[in-house]
Amino acid sequence: MKLAITPTLLYTALVSALLGIALGFADPGYMPLWQATFSFIGLFTLSLTVQQFSKITGNKSIISFIAILLTLGGGYTAYTGWEEFFSCLHCSNFSRLQLNGAIGQPNLFGSLLLISWLSAIYLFSHIPQRWMRYLAYFAALIFFGAPLPFTGSRTVLLSLIGVLGISTLSYFFIRTAEPRRVSSAVVVAMLVGLVAQFSLPPTASHFLGVTNRSTLNRIEAGGISASQRLRTDEWKKSFETWTHHPVHGVGVGRYAYQSFILQQLPPYNEVPRDKVYDHSHNLFTQLAAETGSIGLLLTVLLFATWFLQQIKTEKSAATILCWGGLTVLFIHSNLEFPLWYWYLLIPFTIMLATTERAVKTITLPSVIVPLIWIAGVGATGWATYMVYQGSLQINEGYSLSGSNPNQSKVLGAAAVKNPFVSLEADQMLSYLDSSEEVNVASKLARNTRLLYWRPYASVVYRRSILLAQMGQVTEAKRWIISALSVYPNERNEYFEPLLASAKKTKNILELQTFYQKALIVLVQEKQR
Repeated sequence: MKLAITPTLLYTALVSALLGIALGFADPGYMPLWQATFSFIGLFTLSLTVQQFSKITGNKSIISFIAILLTLGGGYTAYTGWEEFFSCLHCSNFSRLQLNGAIGQPNLFGSLLLISWLSAIYLFSHIPQRWMRYLAYFAALIFFGAPLPFTGSRTVLLSLIGVLGISTLSYFFIRTAEPRRVSSAVVVAMLVGLVAQFSLPPTASHFLGVTNRSTLNRIEAGGISASQRLRTDEWKKSFETWTHHPVHGVGVGRYAYQSFILQQLPPYNEVPRDKVYDHSHNLFTQLAAETGSIGLLLTVLLFATWFLQQIKTEKSAATILCWGGLTVLFIHSNLEFPLWYWYLLIPFTIMLATTERAVKTITLPSVIVPLIWIAGVGATGWATYMVYQGSLQINEGYSLSGSNPNQSKVLGAAAVKNPFVSLEADQMLSYLDSSEEVNVASKLARNTRLLYWRPYASVVYRRSILLAQMGQVTEAKRWIISALSVYPNERNEYFEPLLASAKKTKNILELQTFYQKALIVLVQEKQR
């Protein structure tokens, strides 16, 4: 049996192997590494599945199937956005509302809607009657395109520009009828979408009597990159992390701790943050920081090879959809959270796999490829089951935390042994911990595990209490300073209740006095 070694198949196989080797040397509870390893095994299996199905049905059928799923899934998401729009229409905070629908995040909501809009255009382009096709295009424009300006997403604005550029080039350089029909429809849609970004909110304000900031207003207020240097600071922090660990990075999922440490230093501490992000808002700088030059180089080679192949590959209407979808996802991943959401990662992988060519074709015994596929499906299925099982335990643990905390701890202790959810379980057990001086050493050990992957306000503030209870008052003071410098507004929720309920030992009283003095200094600095 012949197996085509494509860039995506080779990349996912190499990354799966490298991450799998790393698992052999890592802490058994290294949850992000377990999740990343089996995610890439799943992506390898998906690439292999796409390749084998394309021999039977052709790439066009696969893309049409994905387009249908994206249109339906995006249709539901768009519906929830419209529902949010009308339910909040006369709310007091409508002027600052950013639609996010069922997704819960405006940029992600906007990117998913834009891909769904492209998928709908691709599907509707196959309607033979011209008037029906144009009517379908208009319906897609209203349903998917009209909510986009109310997301206030600058990422969506850049994606619209990117897709407009790709579709315009496609229209002029691809001469066959079907791709040109799709390209022309996308060009018109993106132009209307761009105009709507700046015109629709004020138009709605005029006719509906309500005000909502347009994307232009948000750019004027915060700049094209981000409000208060958020993105640029995260890019610089991740780049700085890479320069300190240039070969293999700090490890998968460990950027958050580096970001927390750097946030306390100039120039990053010049701008106060409500939280520290566990991602750098850029796929490449995130990879550089966490996987070093090895992971970065492999990823750059994947995209470079795919891009060069597009010059010679046969073009179709499906190609235009894939190019547009990949453009949206690529821009989103380099300005927002990377491609870790399954509903973005799966379409991204399929679009790559269906538009690339084999670098080399090898011949294997007929039984080998099915065995590889079965092993991949089995590993992915086992990992999915483990995540599902662990999530059930954790969710049940949280639900019982008020009525039966002892049972919650039993569930959490069982979930900690599951490498795919171990940190989630540690987080739940930490939530259940009281401030009593009981099992302080084990509580501190759990807090330390959480700290290196999730240096959240709750973790850092609790650490100072635990260290004081262990007699390490100097260290406790250092962590109070760290917490106040990064999370000053979270102290009322995550520190003061713990401090109030802790037994007033000599160490705790000393920490309390130090904290009160530190607060005075914090207030004085804010007044300057």
